Amino acid sequence: MQSVKEHLMIIAMEECCEISHELSKAIRFGPDEVYEMIGLSNIQRALKEYNQLVAVLEMLRDHGVFSGDMRDQKVIDEKKIKVAEYMDYAMRLGVVAK
Repeated sequence: MQSVKEHLMIIAMEECCEISHELSKAIRFGPDEVYEMIGLSNIQRALKEYNQLVAVLEMLRDHGVFSGDMRDQKVIDEKKIKVAEYMDYAMRLGVVAK
C-alpha cells in the first residue's frame, strides 16, 4: 500500500508527463492551435499542467517532503546559463536554428 507521500509523488510524475505531452503538441501543431473540445491552446494547456504540478509539489511540501520555499533562484539561474550554453553549442552544430 502506498503512503500519501508516495501517492503524491506519483501524481507529480504524471503531471510532468502531461507537461511534456502538451509541449510536444505545441511543437507538432503549433503553440496557438486550439483543441476545440477543451477551448485552450497547446501552450495554455501546458501552462495549466505546469500549475497543476506546482499544486501537487505544494501538497508534497505540506506533507513534509519539502520544507520552506521550494523556489531556489540560484539553481534557476544556473540552469538558464547551462541551457543557453548547450543551445549555443547546438546552434554551432547546425541542429538548432539561430
